Amino acid sequence: MRKGVITIAAVLSAIAIPAQAETLRIEGIYPAGSEAAIEVESIALDAFTGSDGLALASVIADRLRGVEIGGEEWFSVLPPALAGEADSILTGHAEPVFSEREVRARRSVCVAKDEDGDCTAREMLEVDCVDITASFRPDLRLIDRDGDQLWSSNMGRSHNVTYCPDHDAAPDFAPIVDNWILELAAHLRHELAPVARSQDIRIMEGRGGLERAMRRQFRDAIRLTETDERAACEAMEELHAAHPEQPSLRFNTGLCAEQGGAFVLAEEHYRQALLNDRSDDEAEAGLRRLEQRHRASQQVDRRRAFLIERYYAENPVDPDAQIPVGLRPWRRDEAQP
Repeated sequence: MRKGVITIAAVLSAIAIPAQAETLRIEGIYPAGSEAAIEVESIALDAFTGSDGLALASVIADRLRGVEIGGEEWFSVLPPALAGEADSILTGHAEPVFSEREVRARRSVCVAKDEDGDCTAREMLEVDCVDITASFRPDLRLIDRDGDQLWSSNMGRSHNVTYCPDHDAAPDFAPIVDNWILELAAHLRHELAPVARSQDIRIMEGRGGLERAMRRQFRDAIRLTETDERAACEAMEELHAAHPEQPSLRFNTGLCAEQGGAFVLAEEHYRQALLNDRSDDEAEAGLRRLEQRHRASQQVDRRRAFLIERYYAENPVDPDAQIPVGLRPWRRDEAQP
C-alpha cells in the first residue's frame, strides 16, 4: 500500500465502533433511599408556599400517586383538608433566588457601518454585562402525626448566565426551574418508596480457556440471548458445569441465577467471579444489585407487617380469617422482588 493512502477499512478500524453487546434482562425491586417513610401509607400535601410551590406540589402529587409496587398502590395522596386523616404531612416552600454581579465580558461589537447603517466590520471587545445566578433549594419536610420529622430534602440546584444587555437575548430561567421541579419530584419519589426497575445487564463474552468446540457452543449461547434468554442461560449453565473456572461462564451463570430469582446461588457465583480480575468489576456490580434487592425486600416486608398489624387493629376478626391479598407478607418463593 502506498504511503499517504488511507483505506476505508483503516478509517473504520480507527473509529473502533463497538459491536452491540448481548445482555440479559434483570427485573427487580430496589430500595427507597430513606427508611423513614416505609410505614407511611397516606400523605397529605400541605399548601406549598413560594412562587413555585404550587407547581412543585402538583408534580409531587402526581409522582406519589403513580407509585406502585407489585401492582399495589403504595401511597394515598390526600389534600390539605384531609391532613388529620393522613399518616404524614408533606410541607414545602419553593422559590428560586437570583443574584447579580456586574462583570465585563467579550462580545462581537460593530465598529463600522455603511451609509445605510448596516454593520461592515465587527470586533471582539469587552462590554458591560451582568452575571446572573439562579439558585433553587426547596424546603420539603415530611412530618408524622406526632409532629416528628421523618424526612427532609437536601437537594439544591443552581445555574449561572452571563448576560450582556446590548448583545444577548434576555435569559429565560423558567424552563430551567421547571426541569428542577421535575428532578426534585423524582428525587422525593425515590427517597420515600422502593422502585421497580428493569435493566439490560451485559453478559461477559470472553472465551479464553475454552477449547474450540466449547468456544463455538459458548458463541451460540451468547447469540441465543437475542431470542430466548432462558435457553441461553441453560446452555451457559451446562458449559459452566464443564468449565467451572472460566470467568465469563462463572459470571454469566450468576447473572442467570439472579434473573431467575435464585439469589443465594447468584451470590455464590458472583463471589467466585470476584476472585478473577477479568470478571471482578461485573461481579461487584452484581453483588451490589443483590444487596439492594435484599434491602428492598426487607422494606416491603416491614411495610406489609405494619399494614397487617394496622388492619387487625382496625378490623378485629377471627385470627384464622383470610388476610387481604394486598397485605400478605412478601415471600421469596412467591414472587421475584
